[in-house]
Amino acid sequence: MRYRYESFDGVPIPITEANAGNRKPHIWWAGYQTERKHATLGTYAVVVDAREAGWDSAGGRWGIICTRHDTILNTTSLKLAREFMRSGPTEWCDYCRGEEYPYA
Repeated sequence: MRYRYESFDGVPIPITEANAGNRKPHIWWAGYQTERKHATLGTYAVVVDAREAGWDSAGGRWGIICTRHDTILNTTSLKLAREFMRSGPTEWCDYCRGEEYPYA
């Protein structure tokens, strides 16, 4: 569990969905590593450790999530996952590329 310090008394407060904050709204997810907001699309790309999150890591240990469409791309290295995150979901999310979204 991740913690942050809200006061000067040094008492850690667990980070949950309710108090995640605006800067990193997905920090409470299991396996969270880092995220980036892509302003042109209005969506986040979030890097997650698939093993820690309890997902099937057959495609690779690291998952990149498009939060708008809930699509996941697995990779074998954290460095590659971060590169995909920086490149933007239009590189790896089928729906951000303009393909038909089934849950519209």
